[in-house]
Amino acid sequence: MGCFVDYEYLSALPPRASELYELLKEFKSPRKILFYVLGGAKEIPSDFFKTPLSHIVDEIVTGHTYNFLLKGEKSSFFPNYDLLAQITKRKIPILEQIKQPRIIEIETMTGCDWAKCSFCIERVRHLPIVFRKVEDILKEVSSLYQQGARYFRLGRNSNFYYYMRQDVPKIEALLYGIRNCCPELKVLHIDNVSPQSVVTPQGKEITKLIVKYCTSGNVAPFGIESFDPLVRKINTLNATIDQIMKAIEILNEYGREKGENGQPRFLPGINLIYGLPGQRPETLKYNLYYLNQILQKFETQRLFFRKLCSPFGVSMREFSSSKETEEYKKWREEIYNNFAIPMLIKVFPKGTILKNARIEVWQNGDSILRQLGTCPPRILLKNKLLPIGNEYDVIIKGVVRHRTLLGEVINKN
Repeated sequence: MGCFVDYEYLSALPPRASELYELLKEFKSPRKILFYVLGGAKEIPSDFFKTPLSHIVDEIVTGHTYNFLLKGEKSSFFPNYDLLAQITKRKIPILEQIKQPRIIEIETMTGCDWAKCSFCIERVRHLPIVFRKVEDILKEVSSLYQQGARYFRLGRNSNFYYYMRQDVPKIEALLYGIRNCCPELKVLHIDNVSPQSVVTPQGKEITKLIVKYCTSGNVAPFGIESFDPLVRKINTLNATIDQIMKAIEILNEYGREKGENGQPRFLPGINLIYGLPGQRPETLKYNLYYLNQILQKFETQRLFFRKLCSPFGVSMREFSSSKETEEYKKWREEIYNNFAIPMLIKVFPKGTILKNARIEVWQNGDSILRQLGTCPPRILLKNKLLPIGNEYDVIIKGVVRHRTLLGEVINKN
């Protein structure tokens, strides 16, 4: 169990405690263990202990599940990458049970090269920086590929650009190695990126390698959180605003070109948070000002604006007043209308062709598609109920709302 942020999911939802209770209440077993993999050793959301599930669970274990199952260690977040290497080269039976294609996230490192942001779990855990060996990652990806996996994301890290302390040859060995051992893979993307690592000489070379070896639609999520200089100082946020803007420029220089699936090859994503210490009315003005600068000069792939939550998972603090709740909604609407929607129009203008978009759900007589990848836009087909799971090429006809494009099928694969 455990989700770090409260996110709007499309075709699947993380389980609620009440749902797990209904699933497990009739199961007869000598011991029921709940793995809560977020947070620290003791920080379980207090609301959990008010649920029926808490009364049928015999034990709660935090930390890495493999540390508990194979070594008996409780609450151990310290990685054992030698042990993990033995596990990940084995056959994975669950892959035979999952029929739909799934993106498999591959762990690359533990710890953070910054670990100072006020709200972040990395600051709480104080874990040292430890990297998985290139050869161990390649063995895991190769094993999964041989079992039919075709969609991969190099995630489970705080900053992919800091892998092996920005050792460019090793990063190339990793990316080239994956493409070499998985010649028919369909997705290879990365996860979190720190802007201040992008603007280094090594950062430029890493950007080129990512564009060269990864697949299109790739996103570098930038944890900007706020453009307000006071908020940034109070929360000791990573990178300066000048570094952020330069990092966005670098990714646009090398990754803006459309790739094989119709999406840009590699663009930044922008994360902003409402409710950080030091927030003030001027914070919205700073955010809108810099977002407008980005909109005028560059392209970005997606914007994620969310409320502040606990570093120990989705135990969201309740806003102190309805006024605060309304303010969040107002800010979100202004950011979406003034930046997110215009940027969506800019990146995916009418006539754009997006290939291999998969029907995920039906809503109100319409079909909604997405390409498999990192935070892809949703594509709405009006008044059509096409088979769930089928893939189509679509031509973009416009924008419906934040994160959602209007499309029309041009052929069936």
